[in-house]
Amino acid sequence: MANRLASLVLAALTFVPASLQAQNSITSAATASSPLTADVMNKMLQLIDSQGVDRELIAPIANPLALSPTGKTWASRSVTVGDTATTLHGFYVSRGSDQDILVTISRSKISIHVFRAHRNGKAVMAIFKDLQTNKATMHAPKEAQHELNTELAFWAVEVDEALRPRH
Repeated sequence: MANRLASLVLAALTFVPASLQAQNSITSAATASSPLTADVMNKMLQLIDSQGVDRELIAPIANPLALSPTGKTWASRSVTVGDTATTLHGFYVSRGSDQDILVTISRSKISIHVFRAHRNGKAVMAIFKDLQTNKATMHAPKEAQHELNTELAFWAVEVDEALRPRH
């Protein structure tokens, strides 16, 4: 009986790490294809530090993304690229202790898409607002990841251009 119990405990101990390893592999695979590499994130932080603007993200966006308590803004620093008349891209980091990022794309008079993500590019949640109907919808990470990756790929190219010395 003791040998059988020891065998079951040993089997359970060898199974648990294998299952955790499989879970970690799945998580790594989900973010492995993200354009937001550690190098790109470091460059974005450098760009935001040198050229960014302090902002207070309004409560109607910050609150549903769980960035701040109800009715409170989210203190951030950001860079934007584009034209308010057509398309404006934004990249935000917290001025507080929050390690998540916000990536936005605003298409004038059409829509605003706001993505909350981890610094490895993995989507946490998103809000898409239709500016013609004034309707906002929440999107789960799985639904938002592809479009977020497209925006992060834009920033991966843009950050090098923005940090390039001008003559």
